Amino acid sequence: MGDDDHRFIFNGTLKRFNGEVRCYARRVLNEADFNDVTALLAANPLRDSGALLRRFERRVVRQGSVFVVEGDRGRGLAVVAEGSIRATRRVSDERELTVFMLKRGDVFGFLPLLDGGACPLTLSGETDAVVYLLDRRLFQDFLQQNAPFAANLLAYIAERFRECIDQLGMLGKPGAVARLAAALVGQLPADAQSGVIIEWPMRQTSLAGALGIAPENLSRAVSRLQHMGIIHRTTGHRLRIVDPVRLRAAAERSLPGLDDRQ
Repeated sequence: MGDDDHRFIFNGTLKRFNGEVRCYARRVLNEADFNDVTALLAANPLRDSGALLRRFERRVVRQGSVFVVEGDRGRGLAVVAEGSIRATRRVSDERELTVFMLKRGDVFGFLPLLDGGACPLTLSGETDAVVYLLDRRLFQDFLQQNAPFAANLLAYIAERFRECIDQLGMLGKPGAVARLAAALVGQLPADAQSGVIIEWPMRQTSLAGALGIAPENLSRAVSRLQHMGIIHRTTGHRLRIVDPVRLRAAAERSLPGLDDRQ
Protein backbone atom coordinates (compact mmCIF):
# COMPACT_ATOMS: atom_id res chain seq x y z
CA MET A 1 0.00 0.00 0.00
CA GLY A 2 1.08 3.63 -0.55
CA ASP A 3 1.37 6.72 1.60
CA ASP A 4 -2.39 7.22 1.66
CA ASP A 5 -3.10 4.02 3.56
CA HIS A 6 -4.14 6.06 6.60
CA ARG A 7 -7.05 7.40 4.55
CA PHE A 8 -9.26 4.77 3.02
CA ILE A 9 -9.11 2.48 0.01
CA PHE A 10 -12.06 1.01 -1.84
CA ASN A 11 -11.10 -1.91 -4.03
CA GLY A 12 -14.20 -3.97 -3.66
CA THR A 13 -13.09 -6.05 -0.72
CA LEU A 14 -11.15 -4.07 1.84
CA LYS A 15 -10.66 -0.67 3.34
CA ARG A 16 -7.73 0.71 5.33
CA PHE A 17 -8.21 3.46 7.90
CA ASN A 18 -5.64 4.54 10.51
CA GLY A 19 -3.70 1.37 9.79
CA GLU A 20 -6.64 -0.98 10.18
CA VAL A 21 -7.95 -3.17 7.39
CA ARG A 22 -11.67 -3.81 7.50
CA CYS A 23 -13.68 -6.04 5.19
CA TYR A 24 -17.02 -5.24 3.67
CA ALA A 25 -19.29 -6.78 1.07
CA ARG A 26 -20.69 -4.98 -1.95
CA ARG A 27 -22.86 -5.96 -4.87
CA VAL A 28 -25.19 -4.50 -7.47
CA LEU A 29 -28.84 -4.22 -6.56
CA ASN A 30 -31.16 -7.15 -7.03
CA GLU A 31 -34.89 -6.55 -7.53
CA ALA A 32 -35.64 -6.54 -3.80
CA ASP A 33 -32.85 -4.00 -3.21
CA PHE A 34 -34.16 -1.83 -6.04
CA ASN A 35 -37.67 -1.81 -4.61
CA ASP A 36 -36.26 -1.03 -1.18
CA VAL A 37 -34.12 1.95 -2.26
CA THR A 38 -37.03 3.25 -4.33
CA ALA A 39 -39.22 3.26 -1.22
CA LEU A 40 -36.51 4.83 0.94
CA LEU A 41 -36.02 7.70 -1.52
CA ALA A 42 -39.73 8.38 -1.99
CA ALA A 43 -39.30 11.98 -0.80
CA ASN A 44 -35.98 12.57 -2.59
CA PRO A 45 -35.64 14.07 -6.11
CA LEU A 46 -33.47 11.11 -7.15
CA ARG A 47 -36.59 8.91 -7.01
CA ASP A 48 -37.79 10.30 -10.34
CA SER A 49 -35.54 8.02 -12.39
CA GLY A 50 -35.53 4.28 -12.04
CA ALA A 51 -32.48 4.18 -14.32
CA LEU A 52 -30.54 6.26 -11.82
CA LEU A 53 -31.66 4.14 -8.89
CA ARG A 54 -30.32 1.10 -10.75
CA ARG A 55 -26.85 2.63 -10.39
CA PHE A 56 -26.86 2.31 -6.62
CA GLU A 57 -24.94 -0.55 -5.08
CA ARG A 58 -25.63 -2.41 -1.86
CA ARG A 59 -22.87 -2.32 0.72
CA VAL A 60 -22.58 -4.07 4.07
CA VAL A 61 -20.77 -2.03 6.71
CA ARG A 62 -19.45 -4.00 9.65
CA GLN A 63 -19.72 -2.67 13.17
CA GLY A 64 -16.85 -0.23 13.80
CA SER A 65 -15.88 -0.02 10.12
CA VAL A 66 -15.37 3.42 8.58
CA PHE A 67 -16.76 3.85 5.09
CA VAL A 68 -16.76 7.65 4.66
CA VAL A 69 -14.00 9.88 6.04
CA GLU A 70 -14.44 13.53 6.99
CA GLY A 71 -12.80 15.77 4.40
CA ASP A 72 -12.81 13.24 1.58
CA ARG A 73 -13.93 14.61 -1.79
CA GLY A 74 -15.85 13.10 -4.64
CA ARG A 75 -17.80 10.56 -2.64
CA GLY A 76 -21.39 9.63 -3.29
CA LEU A 77 -24.77 9.52 -1.63
CA ALA A 78 -25.53 6.94 1.05
CA VAL A 79 -28.95 5.70 2.13
CA VAL A 80 -29.20 3.59 5.27
CA ALA A 81 -31.23 0.43 4.74
CA GLU A 82 -30.49 -1.57 7.90
CA GLY A 83 -28.71 -1.04 11.18
CA SER A 84 -27.23 2.15 12.55
CA ILE A 85 -24.47 4.47 11.28
CA ARG A 86 -22.54 6.84 13.53
CA ALA A 87 -21.60 10.29 12.16
CA THR A 88 -18.65 11.97 13.87
CA ARG A 89 -16.59 15.14 13.52
CA ARG A 90 -12.96 15.38 14.59
CA VAL A 91 -12.62 18.22 17.10
CA SER A 92 -8.97 17.59 18.00
CA ASP A 93 -6.18 15.15 17.22
CA GLU A 94 -7.33 13.01 20.13
CA ARG A 95 -11.08 13.40 20.05
CA GLU A 96 -14.04 12.79 17.78
CA LEU A 97 -17.49 14.15 18.57
CA THR A 98 -20.57 12.12 17.68
CA VAL A 99 -22.90 14.50 15.87
CA PHE A 100 -25.83 12.22 15.14
CA MET A 101 -26.86 8.65 14.39
CA LEU A 102 -28.29 7.55 11.07
CA LYS A 103 -30.97 4.87 10.88
CA ARG A 104 -33.05 3.25 8.16
CA GLY A 105 -34.24 5.81 5.62
CA ASP A 106 -31.70 8.49 6.52
CA VAL A 107 -29.70 9.97 3.63
CA PHE A 108 -26.19 11.38 3.76
CA GLY A 109 -23.98 13.07 1.19
CA PHE A 110 -26.42 14.90 -1.11
CA LEU A 111 -24.25 18.03 -1.43
CA PRO A 112 -20.96 16.14 -1.97
CA LEU A 113 -22.82 14.11 -4.60
CA LEU A 114 -23.71 17.33 -6.41
CA ASP A 115 -20.50 19.34 -6.14
CA GLY A 116 -17.76 16.86 -5.26
CA GLY A 117 -16.99 18.87 -2.14
CA ALA A 118 -15.62 17.60 1.12
CA CYS A 119 -17.67 15.25 3.27
CA PRO A 120 -18.38 17.10 6.53
CA LEU A 121 -18.41 14.02 8.76
CA THR A 122 -16.95 10.55 9.17
CA LEU A 123 -19.43 7.67 8.93
CA SER A 124 -18.88 4.31 10.59
CA GLY A 125 -20.97 1.32 11.53
CA GLU A 126 -22.50 1.69 14.97
CA THR A 127 -23.89 -1.78 14.34
CA ASP A 128 -23.61 -4.06 11.36
CA ALA A 129 -25.45 -2.07 8.72
CA VAL A 130 -26.53 -2.08 5.09
CA VAL A 131 -26.37 1.07 2.99
CA TYR A 132 -27.18 1.81 -0.62
CA LEU A 133 -24.49 3.96 -2.22
CA LEU A 134 -24.57 6.02 -5.41
CA ASP A 135 -21.07 6.74 -6.70
CA ARG A 136 -20.63 10.35 -7.85
CA ARG A 137 -18.98 9.34 -11.15
CA LEU A 138 -21.99 7.24 -12.09
CA PHE A 139 -24.26 10.12 -11.06
CA GLN A 140 -22.35 12.58 -13.27
CA ASP A 141 -22.48 10.22 -16.24
CA PHE A 142 -26.23 9.88 -15.76
CA LEU A 143 -26.75 13.67 -15.64
CA GLN A 144 -24.85 14.15 -18.90
CA GLN A 145 -27.13 11.68 -20.62
CA ASN A 146 -30.44 12.85 -19.08
CA ALA A 147 -30.97 16.58 -19.49
CA PRO A 148 -34.67 16.57 -18.40
CA PHE A 149 -33.77 14.91 -15.12
CA ALA A 150 -30.95 17.42 -14.59
CA ALA A 151 -33.38 20.29 -15.19
CA ASN A 152 -35.85 18.89 -12.65
CA LEU A 153 -33.05 18.45 -10.15
CA LEU A 154 -32.00 22.08 -10.60
CA ALA A 155 -35.59 23.17 -9.97
CA TYR A 156 -35.66 21.12 -6.76
CA ILE A 157 -32.38 22.65 -5.58
CA ALA A 158 -33.65 26.15 -6.37
CA GLU A 159 -36.80 25.48 -4.35
CA ARG A 160 -34.77 24.34 -1.36
CA PHE A 161 -32.47 27.34 -1.73
CA ARG A 162 -35.46 29.68 -1.60
CA GLU A 163 -36.64 27.95 1.56
CA CYS A 164 -33.21 28.50 3.12
CA ILE A 165 -33.28 32.19 2.17
CA ASP A 166 -36.73 32.53 3.74
CA GLN A 167 -35.51 30.89 6.93
CA LEU A 168 -32.44 33.12 7.11
CA GLY A 169 -34.62 36.14 6.57
CA MET A 170 -36.88 35.16 9.41
CA LEU A 171 -33.97 34.78 11.85
CA GLY A 172 -33.17 38.47 11.80
CA LYS A 173 -36.53 39.97 10.89
CA PRO A 174 -37.39 43.07 12.90
CA GLY A 175 -40.71 43.17 14.67
CA ALA A 176 -40.77 39.92 16.65
CA VAL A 177 -41.60 41.66 19.93
CA ALA A 178 -44.14 43.95 18.30
CA ARG A 179 -45.81 41.08 16.46
CA LEU A 180 -46.05 38.98 19.60
CA ALA A 181 -47.35 41.94 21.60
CA ALA A 182 -49.99 42.60 18.97
CA ALA A 183 -51.11 38.96 19.06
CA LEU A 184 -51.41 39.11 22.85
CA VAL A 185 -53.23 42.44 22.77
CA GLY A 186 -55.77 40.77 20.53
CA GLN A 187 -56.53 38.40 23.41
CA LEU A 188 -57.13 41.18 25.94
CA PRO A 189 -60.64 42.16 27.05
CA ALA A 190 -61.53 45.80 26.36
CA ASP A 191 -61.25 46.77 30.06
CA ALA A 192 -58.09 44.78 30.74
CA GLN A 193 -56.42 45.62 34.04
CA SER A 194 -53.01 44.69 35.40
CA GLY A 195 -52.84 41.00 36.25
CA VAL A 196 -55.42 39.83 33.73
CA ILE A 197 -54.94 36.21 32.66
CA ILE A 198 -55.21 35.33 28.95
CA GLU A 199 -54.80 32.17 26.87
CA TRP A 200 -52.07 31.77 24.28
CA PRO A 201 -53.71 32.33 20.86
CA MET A 202 -52.37 28.96 19.69
CA ARG A 203 -49.43 26.62 20.19
CA GLN A 204 -46.20 28.61 20.10
CA THR A 205 -44.81 26.80 17.04
CA SER A 206 -48.02 27.57 15.15
CA LEU A 207 -48.02 31.13 16.46
CA ALA A 208 -44.49 31.72 15.16
CA GLY A 209 -45.53 30.60 11.70
CA ALA A 210 -48.64 32.72 11.78
CA LEU A 211 -46.64 35.80 12.80
CA GLY A 212 -44.00 35.17 10.14
CA ILE A 213 -41.11 34.86 12.58
CA ALA A 214 -38.79 32.03 13.53
CA PRO A 215 -39.72 29.95 16.62
CA GLU A 216 -36.41 30.97 18.19
CA ASN A 217 -37.30 34.64 17.76
CA LEU A 218 -40.70 34.06 19.31
CA SER A 219 -39.06 32.53 22.37
CA ARG A 220 -36.71 35.51 22.62
CA ALA A 221 -39.62 37.91 22.31
CA VAL A 222 -41.52 36.16 25.12
CA SER A 223 -38.42 36.31 27.31
CA ARG A 224 -37.93 39.97 26.46
CA LEU A 225 -41.48 40.96 27.40
CA GLN A 226 -41.21 38.95 30.59
CA HIS A 227 -37.84 40.50 31.49
CA MET A 228 -39.36 43.96 30.96
CA GLY A 229 -42.10 43.13 33.44
CA ILE A 230 -44.90 43.28 30.86
CA ILE A 231 -46.02 39.65 30.93
CA HIS A 232 -45.52 36.67 33.21
CA ARG A 233 -45.75 33.02 32.29
CA THR A 234 -48.15 30.95 34.35
CA THR A 235 -48.91 27.26 34.18
CA GLY A 236 -50.32 25.57 31.11
CA HIS A 237 -51.28 27.72 28.17
CA ARG A 238 -51.88 30.90 30.10
CA LEU A 239 -50.13 34.24 30.54
CA ARG A 240 -50.56 36.97 33.11
CA ILE A 241 -50.47 40.43 31.54
CA VAL A 242 -48.72 42.52 34.17
CA ASP A 243 -48.82 45.82 32.25
CA PRO A 244 -51.49 46.00 29.51
CA VAL A 245 -50.61 49.63 28.71
CA ARG A 246 -46.97 48.87 27.96
CA LEU A 247 -48.02 45.73 26.07
CA ARG A 248 -50.12 47.90 23.75
CA ALA A 249 -47.20 50.30 23.39
CA ALA A 250 -44.94 47.41 22.41
CA ALA A 251 -47.50 46.29 19.84
CA GLU A 252 -47.53 49.79 18.38
CA ARG A 253 -43.73 50.02 18.41
CA SER A 254 -43.96 53.06 20.62
CA LEU A 255 -42.47 51.62 23.80
CA PRO A 256 -39.37 53.69 24.69
CA GLY A 257 -36.05 51.85 24.53
CA LEU A 258 -37.42 48.73 22.89
CA ASP A 259 -35.02 47.21 20.38
CA ASP A 260 -37.41 45.63 17.90
CA ARG A 261 -34.88 43.33 16.24
CA GLN A 262 -35.01 39.83 17.71
